[in-house]
Amino acid sequence: MESSVTEVSEACNLTTANSTSGLDRDEALAQAEIATLATMLTVTVLGNFAVLLALSARPRKKLSRMYYFILHLSVADLCTAFLSVLPQLAWDVTYRFYGGPLLCKIVKYGQTLGPYLSAYILMATALDRYQAVCHPLAYCSWTSRRSRAMVWMAWVFALIFCIPQVSAV
Repeated sequence: MESSVTEVSEACNLTTANSTSGLDRDEALAQAEIATLATMLTVTVLGNFAVLLALSARPRKKLSRMYYFILHLSVADLCTAFLSVLPQLAWDVTYRFYGGPLLCKIVKYGQTLGPYLSAYILMATALDRYQAVCHPLAYCSWTSRRSRAMVWMAWVFALIFCIPQVSAV
C-alpha cells in the first residue's frame, strides 16, 4: 500500500514537474481551455439541475421507467461535471496539482466514473426501449423492478470498472 501511494504521488508530481519545468505553457491556449471547461461545467450543472427540478416537480410521486432512466442519467452527468470537469478546471487554473496521493487516486477514480455510468445507463435505456419497440407484447411482462435492476447494475459495473484507475497511476 505504501509503495503504491508513493508511486501515485511521484506520478502526479512528475506530471506537475514536467508541465511547470519551463515556460512551455501557451497562456492563450490555457485561457481558452479554462473558458471552455468553465462553460461546460456551468451548462452541465444548470441543465441537469433543471432536469432534476422538473422531475421532482411532477405531481405523481412514482416515476415512469423513462423518467427513472433520465433521473439516473442526469445524476451520471453531474458526476462527470463534478468529478471530471471540475478537477480538470482547477488543475488548469492553478497549473499545478496541489492534492496529495490520496486525492490523486480519488480524482483518477472519479474522472472515469461519470462517463462509465452514463454509458451503462444509456445502454440500459436502449435495452428497455428495444424491448418496448421490438417486442411490445413481451414488454408488458417487464416490470419496473427489472428496469431498476438494470440501472443498479449500471451503477455497480461503473463503480467496479473504475477501480483499475486507482491502481494504474
